[in-house]
Amino acid sequence: MADERSGPGARPGSGRWAAAGVGLVVAGFTAWIASGPSRHNTNLAFLGQDDFFYYLKVAQNLAAGHGSTFNGRVKTNGYHPLWEMTLVAAVWLTGHAGSLRGFLEVAVFAATMATYWLSASILRRGGVGRWSAAVVAAYVAVYAMHIYFYSMEVTLAVPLMLALLVVVQSAEAWLVAGWKGYARAAGVGLLISAVVLSRLDTVIFVALLSVGFAVQPELRRRIGSVQVAGIACGLLPLLGYLALNRVVFGLWEPVSAMAKRLKLEPGFTSQAVGSLLLHKSPLALLNMLPVVAALLALPWLWRRMRPLDRVVGLGALAFPFVYLTALSWLSDWPLWDWYYYAFRPALCAAVLVLAYSQRVRRVAGSRPVLAVAGLCVFVLLARSSWPIGNSSLYDAGLELRRFAATHPGVYAMGDRGGIVSQLLDEPIVQTEGLMMDKAFVETIAQQMPLRLVLAQYGVRYYVGTAMTPFLGCFEAVEPSQAGPHAPHLRGEFCEPPVAEWENYGVKTMVFDLRPEKAATPATPAPR
Repeated sequence: MADERSGPGARPGSGRWAAAGVGLVVAGFTAWIASGPSRHNTNLAFLGQDDFFYYLKVAQNLAAGHGSTFNGRVKTNGYHPLWEMTLVAAVWLTGHAGSLRGFLEVAVFAATMATYWLSASILRRGGVGRWSAAVVAAYVAVYAMHIYFYSMEVTLAVPLMLALLVVVQSAEAWLVAGWKGYARAAGVGLLISAVVLSRLDTVIFVALLSVGFAVQPELRRRIGSVQVAGIACGLLPLLGYLALNRVVFGLWEPVSAMAKRLKLEPGFTSQAVGSLLLHKSPLALLNMLPVVAALLALPWLWRRMRPLDRVVGLGALAFPFVYLTALSWLSDWPLWDWYYYAFRPALCAAVLVLAYSQRVRRVAGSRPVLAVAGLCVFVLLARSSWPIGNSSLYDAGLELRRFAATHPGVYAMGDRGGIVSQLLDEPIVQTEGLMMDKAFVETIAQQMPLRLVLAQYGVRYYVGTAMTPFLGCFEAVEPSQAGPHAPHLRGEFCEPPVAEWENYGVKTMVFDLRPEKAATPATPAPR
């Protein structure tokens, strides 16, 4: 992976336009893929994950001046703020949800191309050759694009994390004295704030990068009071967000994080590991092998590496494993695909670290290997498309909307409630607690009876989902996605549902919690 200009027989300047040429190819394919929903006139409901529509509902309420609420009745902060504010701006500018399809297409394109250019920059700054850097960056961009399709906060988080790695590599620019050092360090602090606000668990990523600086005396000595003051100034937006949370919502963190951290006893659970090993495709697991290999090789390659590349390697490679370990200790919820966003920057850092091995550079940087790798990336791009899903959720939501048209009232629903929130005009109590408030999550922690909690929130209709057939009473468990080590709200519904339907093998039922009994005049008994 050495610079191709130093290879035998290479012409001066050979490969100079590699990144631009490969970038144009990636841009062309990405533009075609990202515009697929518009070209096929795909309904917005079929794009992204159901969780995206939780974001969207709050964004619509904020843009309309109704405050930070999901159902119009309870103030909530159950979201990562930077993506939420981005959606608020998009809703405000477009005027209605239907125009958001174009926004999501632009977001996927911009995030994918930012991932490409930033990955290429990281690799080139580490001494990786132009063609090698371009091909690897293209693969990282394709790898990342598949989680950008979920329309979740990782669309911002991954490019911002890569941008922070670029800033770390160019630390000489802000490790200077005087006003210039302060201003540039403040910019670094602002970028750190943006990274953490894009997805709050990236605070672990920032902490690991800080450890990378701290363990190297030659770098630690260069961080003076000027840099500390500048970074502290740049962190003010993050500190403001934390203070706002505390004052308005009574929490330092999002209520969704509080809900997912509920556990009956401390200890590691298998949900995170099971989500990784049992529900990932072989290709997804294969992408993690270079990260594991680079992390294991890091101690042996440490002395060869530039000090700033050590910081990048340590922070980006360790983050996925520290993060997953923390989740398996703190939570008993499964992890969806976008939770593995950490492996995208890690894959780029893995190539950066492994390229310090002379043997790897010689083999991986050879023209036959680069040709095969480039062909594989081209095939992956050509085969990529925006996945269209949520048919079961959308059809069930349409049925529920038809029912709600003649049955107004407060509804309650847990899992699969995102798209429903877009189709119903009635308020929805989100029974997983993810889009509720501290008081609701405390009822889950206390494992109160589900019917009692629903009555406290004035719920008229409870919407239950059965993934498998059942006999007798419907046993409701909320949140249904949380594992056995987490507390739950439980309720038994033995009365017949007032409405039910089945879509793609998933049964949806509506239970009336306050059935109106018809009053019939008493008939006098015969004498």
